[in-house]
Amino acid sequence: MDLLAANLIASLLTLIAFTLVALWYLAPALKRKPLAGALTILLWFHAFRYVALQIFSAGAVGGLNASSGTLQTIAFGDLVTAVLALISIAALRRELGGAARVLVWATAIIGTADLVSATMVGISGHLIDTASNWSWIILAVYVPVLWITAVMLFWQLLTRRNELLSSADAASSKTS
Repeated sequence: MDLLAANLIASLLTLIAFTLVALWYLAPALKRKPLAGALTILLWFHAFRYVALQIFSAGAVGGLNASSGTLQTIAFGDLVTAVLALISIAALRRELGGAARVLVWATAIIGTADLVSATMVGISGHLIDTASNWSWIILAVYVPVLWITAVMLFWQLLTRRNELLSSADAASSKTS
């Protein structure tokens, strides 16, 4: 079996498996949590997206055949999303209310745009064909999990949009 077929099969199986985990376990657990807690859980999956920085070593010594621009597009979008996710988590923990909601929306939008961009760049650059070692694990396991949790972030933000995030939100709604 060639590397492309192996990666596509592994990615599809991860997508199926984590979709089932998300539907059967994660979604019901999130429904029982306050919105801030549910968003925090989902954001933690994106907080580690900085692992995409390994693509520079994969390109330099690991045999990943990609241009410098491709490597930067993939790595820096994930790095920005990871930083936003960490800031969002901190804002949720500090109960910053509306500011936290805006940060979570920014993380969801920028992170999803990055996933779309990196997927398109990866496909056009045939990166799946030369991914190996950690790059292969990230593509076959972590990226499908990021897609599922990105969808779940939007699901939480949209279906629970009227739910307050913090006690600061509750105080400001009482004065309005």
